[in-house]
Formats: sequence, C-alpha cells, structure tokens
Amino acid sequence: MNSILKLNQRGLILKSSTYICASNGSSSTSTSNKSIIRGYAKKNSMDDVDTRPDTQKILEKFDIPRIIDLGDEEHDMLKHLKWAQKRISQREAKEPARAASKYKDNYKMMASVIIERFPSLFPEPTEYEQQYLDAEMRLQQFVNRKPLRMIDICEDLPEFQVVDTKEKKDDRSGEVDDSELGDLKASVEKQKRDKQMQEQEEEEGEYEEDFSKFVPESRETDADKKNDRRSLERKLDKSLYLIVKRPNGEWQFPSTIWIDGESMKNAAERALRDTTGENWTYWIPSQAPAGVHKVILGEKEQSSLQAEGVKNFFYRSHYFKGELDINKKFATDYHWIAKEEMKKYFSKNYFDQAHKLIFDDCYYNYIND
Repeated sequence: MNSILKLNQRGLILKSSTYICASNGSSSTSTSNKSIIRGYAKKNSMDDVDTRPDTQKILEKFDIPRIIDLGDEEHDMLKHLKWAQKRISQREAKEPARAASKYKDNYKMMASVIIERFPSLFPEPTEYEQQYLDAEMRLQQFVNRKPLRMIDICEDLPEFQVVDTKEKKDDRSGEVDDSELGDLKASVEKQKRDKQMQEQEEEEGEYEEDFSKFVPESRETDADKKNDRRSLERKLDKSLYLIVKRPNGEWQFPSTIWIDGESMKNAAERALRDTTGENWTYWIPSQAPAGVHKVILGEKEQSSLQAEGVKNFFYRSHYFKGELDINKKFATDYHWIAKEEMKKYFSKNYFDQAHKLIFDDCYYNYIND
C-alpha cells in the first residue's frame, strides 16, 4: 500500500511540474525542468527498490514478532541463555588445567544404551498423594449421598398421613370419592418404590460383602525376597535398568566403540547385539542420543588410543520381552537395578553423568536428588 501511494504522489508531482513549465512559455526553461524532473524520477525509482530479505518482508507485513530478539537485553529467553553461558564458564573454570596434548580435540566415540523395563504395578502413593486421595474420597461421599427430599419430610407429618380406606368407608357409609382412590394409588406406588430401593440396597450390600473377602496378591515377589537382581520380577512398581559388568570389573550400561561409516544409533544397536544377544525384543525410539559423557584421558591412555579423550553417547531404549544371552567376551555379569541403586555400582564420574538422563520418578524427586 505504501509503494502505491508513493507512485501516485510521484505522478502528481510530474504532472504539476510539466504544467508549470508549459505555463511559463519558455522552451529552454521547460527543457531544463523536464531533465531535472526526469533525473528526480530516476533517482527516486532507484531509491524505492526494496532490498529487504523476504523473511523481513513477511515479518513486517503480517506483524509477526520475533521468537527472540538478541538486541533486547530485557528478554527473558536472553537472560536464560546468558545464565546458562555463565554456568558453563564457571564449570569449565573449576576443571583442573590439563597439559597441552598433541591429540587435542581428537576424541574416540562410543555409544551406550540405557535399557528400561517399565513398571507393571502402580506405585504406592506418597504421603501428600494419600492425603489428596483421602480428601477426594470424603468429597465423593458428600456429593453422592442421597438428597433430602421435601416430599419425604411431608409424608412423615400427621397432616399428610394416609388414612385407611376402610375407616373412610365406615365413616362415609361405604362411599369412596376420586381423591381417596388417588391417595390409595400413590401409597401403593410408594410401597413399590420403597421395595425396589430396599432390594437395590441389599444387592449393593452383597457386592460389598463379596469385595471385602477379596485378598490382593502381595506386591513383594519371590525375587524381591531373594534380592535376585538378575530377575525382571523384582520391584514391579519401579523401572529397572540393565547394567553389565565389564571384564575390567566396572559396571556400566551396554556400550561399544563407534566405527567410522555407521550411524551412532546403529552403533548402539550393535552394542546390544554383541553384549546381550538377539533373543529379546527392544526399541530405541530416537535417532538422537539423550546425552553425552566426555572423559579426558591420561598421557599413557592418550598415546595408546591416539585421542585426547572419549565421548560416550547415551541412547534410551525400552525392553519388551525375551531372555538375555550375555556374551562373556564383552560382559561377565548383568543386573537389573532401580535408579536409587545405581550409586552402588557406578563410579562417581560415570554416575554423575548417567544419573541425569533417567527420569523414571517425578521431576521434583529428581531435583531433590
């Protein structure tokens, strides 16, 4: 719209200038004025060329706000980015200074898999959750109780008592009017309703009595009693994770070294096949890893691996069914453990990195850890 208005204004200027030159009657003046006008028009046409990128045109045309404006120092997202950058710099400053290495920025890549067995029982409620459930039950009892009807109150009053029809017949010499017949029908219907409600209450009482005899199975299985950590039948109300014991004695998640030319996810799947066999079913939902663990090696290890350190990429995976066939070449033992048991198996550095990638509990419980 602005460009159209500018073109219209320029046309009016040209017409008015030509008219003024013609009215003066001077050909030289009009010629010079025309050249000036042409130059002015040519200059403006060059200035009106829109050199903005298409993205900026769309943003300004439809008044679309930017997701983040790096020039706005008061923007909340920018504050978070600056805070994260500050935390990273502080963490790097706390790390001990390492000597210059000829293998600097050269890392060996590894792929690890965090296998999760989902819980099959609903977990026991916490104290706060139990208080909420009790309050909700009391509220439901209050809402679902039978309403107090006015007709029930009126029927109990002596003024509304139904007199026996036989007495009325004797009083009125055997004459029965329509109102008495209506009262009789109403009383009969009320008796039917009361009988139906009584039968319904008796049936509900029978159901409750049968349910009271029900005894649920114990949440603690034989594997829990024996503390069999190779069994999947333990801790049915929590997630369990597979860890393997390496020939060097360290407990870790199944892992392998990445081979040049394959994707990192293929390396993770190969780690599972080589370590646990192919007689069970699993699923890795994402092509991207959930996290990475970086380790800087010593001088001897650097020279042997020809790398400054190791980067271990972790993938999340879900266990479905099947039996594990542990390859003794890659692992000597295996356990299915819960999140709170990992600290007993992992080294401090490995635990600090891997523990952050597991969110089987509530987010607030993770924060409290």
